[in-house]
Amino acid sequence: MKLTSSCHRFRGLTAVVIGGGSGLGKATCWRLASEGADRVVVADINSGAAEKVAEEIGSAGGSAEAVQVDVTQQDQVQQLFSGPGKEVDVLVNSAGTMWTKSFAMLQLADVRETFGATCDGLLLAMQHASQAMQQKPSDAANKFAIVNISSTAALATMKGLTAYSAAKATIRSLSRSAAVELAPYNIRVNTILPHGTDTEGVRAFVANLPPEDVEFFTGPAGTPKLIPRAAQPEEIAAGIAFLASSDASFMTGSEIVMDGGFSIQ
Repeated sequence: MKLTSSCHRFRGLTAVVIGGGSGLGKATCWRLASEGADRVVVADINSGAAEKVAEEIGSAGGSAEAVQVDVTQQDQVQQLFSGPGKEVDVLVNSAGTMWTKSFAMLQLADVRETFGATCDGLLLAMQHASQAMQQKPSDAANKFAIVNISSTAALATMKGLTAYSAAKATIRSLSRSAAVELAPYNIRVNTILPHGTDTEGVRAFVANLPPEDVEFFTGPAGTPKLIPRAAQPEEIAAGIAFLASSDASFMTGSEIVMDGGFSIQ
């Protein structure tokens, strides 16, 4: 595979993608690299996956570096942004976890685990990345950008997704709060809400659902999504790249729902 885009919106910029080893994170690494990012830091708890993505981007003519990081551990996040990610201009938070458990059986430990992987890491990454950004000269208004990945599960949930939906809703609030706090430093913060993206993680998740719950991802029986298919990771990555780019320079605290029309039915 070669990097073929003629668009260079990220030329001269360093991007850090948390959860960049797979799924939406991987697609985003490729998109940012294809649009000319000087360097993409592929940060993931799975070092093998991160290294594979970085090597493939490098072989295609891009510049990428793999970093193993557990974003629930503050010291590791701090090391990321004082080391490989210290020149960060663009941060994408794509890490998280997804599983089901009935409301009645949900334990506090389950909630803490979900919020730890989904929200704690996102908060820590935004804090340390924004501090690193503030140490850099801003030669263009709003050149710094943070894009967080929420989900339409924050808008419409299904049984068994209590912890996941609550965590994704929290991302929306954290993003808006960060947008207010970071605006004086020319740091924009926006959110993407995808639905039913065709990634390995989502496929594995859906494969374990009863048939009636699979409809949450395709729409109620007889009324599929207006675009009746799963989103490809590259399509969501395009939305992420837009929000991270100067094309969205007047957007902060905003959200883009990318769900094939699912949430309006």
